[in-house]
Amino acid sequence: MKILYRCQEESWQLLGSDTIDLEISRTSDLDKKQKVLSLYSTASFKIGFNAEIELLAQSYQQYDLKLFDSVHLACAEYAHVDVLLTTDKSFLYKSQQISNLHTKVENPVNWLMEVTSNEFTY
Repeated sequence: MKILYRCQEESWQLLGSDTIDLEISRTSDLDKKQKVLSLYSTASFKIGFNAEIELLAQSYQQYDLKLFDSVHLACAEYAHVDVLLTTDKSFLYKSQQISNLHTKVENPVNWLMEVTSNEFTY
């Protein structure tokens, strides 16, 4: 929630994508879908799918990334996103095998602790 709050107050940006839209639309639990859509509404920009993203995604699949994971990563790289947050351990591990990425793929809890560590005083 802290990450989303920072996105809402505009000190950080939450980006969306056509791929995220598709994944949300495939959510069968209507209550869960509404909650996700509400949080997702804070996205300040949406990355549209294109041929360059498709080629990047295909190249990432050689690292055994799932289709949607490779597309999420390709969208982030295409848009020069600093960090892509995920709790998917397999995605985290496999993306770390790709040496030429601009985008860091991080666990949201670990990333938040790292970036806010100097904000807290004791």
